[in-house]
Amino acid sequence: MDNRKWWNQLDDNWKNVFNKAISIKGEPTDSDLEQIVNLQKLDCPDKNEISDLEPLSDLEPLRTLTNLQELDCSGNEISDLEPLRALTNLRELDCYKNQLSDLEPLRALTNLQTLDCSKNEIGWWNMRKFKKAVPNCEVYS
Repeated sequence: MDNRKWWNQLDDNWKNVFNKAISIKGEPTDSDLEQIVNLQKLDCPDKNEISDLEPLSDLEPLRTLTNLQELDCSGNEISDLEPLRALTNLRELDCYKNQLSDLEPLRALTNLQTLDCSKNEIGWWNMRKFKKAVPNCEVYS
């Protein structure tokens, strides 16, 4: 999918997140879009930090950001990490205080070094399977 088409399918919350990430306002240029899809670090502020944003509940737009190395999506309403499955460059993930119950999509992310998934509903068995699959990852739960 081309970058413009991807952008046009985003909801306003995600457009705001990405605009803030590269410090622009309004419609991004093609160069801006290239910068967005090549982000290595992204902070998705929790709903309490920025009053004009609704909490994020879906990480689907991140599926395109394959260069992403650090992601902070704490304090939102995310329940599914499936869109992160192919982000093999991801090293740090902060998904503190969401609505997560399953880490299975992260088991293939062998470069993951730090995971904060505290304040979620992840059971001990699910956590154990994740730690076995990604043993070098420091997990905060």
